[in-house]
Amino acid sequence: MDQVQRFKVSEQLVREAGKRGLQGAVVRPGYILGSRENGVPNTDHFLIRPCKDCVQLGARSLIINSVNAVPVDHVARVVIASALNPLPGVNVVHVTAHPRLRMNEFLSALEYYGYKASEVDYEEWKTQLEEFVSAGSTEKDQEQSALVPLLHMATSNLPSTTRAPELNDRNAVDVLKADADRWTGVDDSAGEGITRENIGRHLRFLAEIKFMRWPTARGRELPPIAAEIARAQAQWGVGGRGGAA
Repeated sequence: MDQVQRFKVSEQLVREAGKRGLQGAVVRPGYILGSRENGVPNTDHFLIRPCKDCVQLGARSLIINSVNAVPVDHVARVVIASALNPLPGVNVVHVTAHPRLRMNEFLSALEYYGYKASEVDYEEWKTQLEEFVSAGSTEKDQEQSALVPLLHMATSNLPSTTRAPELNDRNAVDVLKADADRWTGVDDSAGEGITRENIGRHLRFLAEIKFMRWPTARGRELPPIAAEIARAQAQWGVGGRGGAA
């Protein structure tokens, strides 16, 4: 059973529980990135692999689709709020980024922080990627393209396949407001998005664990993260598939 099938089965179980009189919610976030404070992403993430690939190529693709990405700590907050402040019946709680970055804005953070990754149109970037993969690691920088696991998707009209729909997050607003009134006293109903500083923390972590090289061009210094974060990755595998959260 793949991930999509597991999601569908889980949702059906929640809905069936609702038919039997229980309250609950199906929480649907978009892309989940690392927390705002420690910047620990999953190195297999769909938005993280392109960052490394763009640095490998020295080029990034111009794609203007919006990216519905939110920090993991905000997703956790919505999940808890949905559980402690259930709406009547069983509802879908969409977690939507506020604000949403566009893909080209997301990737522009690379140059902002000193990585060489010039913006080119999608077809040119795709050609460079295919040539990089065809050349093989020994003829490049001794490293396989970060997008090899996603190569078919990356080279099959990525601008069309990465369009994210606008979602109604009214239920998320309602449960977060209720959570503020009943429990936390902090109103997070305005939502969260991914900022340039968040991306910088991700890049700092990825450089610290040697998943990506350090920036060498002129740019802003990568935001600091706690030293123990990188040490935890080395000891327990934080940040990779199957690693600790």
